[in-house]
Amino acid sequence: MTQRITTPGARAPDAGPEATRATRALLACGVVAGVAEEVSKLKQRPGGDILINGSARLVQSLMEHDLIDEYRLMVFPIVLGSGKRLFDGSKTTTTLRLVQATPVGPDGVLVLTYEPARDDKQASDPS
Repeated sequence: MTQRITTPGARAPDAGPEATRATRALLACGVVAGVAEEVSKLKQRPGGDILINGSARLVQSLMEHDLIDEYRLMVFPIVLGSGKRLFDGSKTTTTLRLVQATPVGPDGVLVLTYEPARDDKQASDPS
């Protein structure tokens, strides 16, 4: 079960009484200091998925610590001409493997699901 936390745009599993409101706020705001350790602890606990909705700074921090198991990107067929790069300023390179591509609605919007192509997954894949 996923539970909404203190700041709009982020969700975390029910972390129980051990997780403080401050920890949840750190995750929601994308504060980098200590967030990787807190997310790593949350991932070890039973419960639902940790969802990040639109926090590039938090995603970059978690990517650097290999804590993201799945990326879901929505692609809209619109050319804006400018905007913010999704992974701008990332210090690491992550190779992704397409898991699923789902068309949504009649306008060509796609939901693309990727997983990091980690060495252990690549070694077990016979292809």
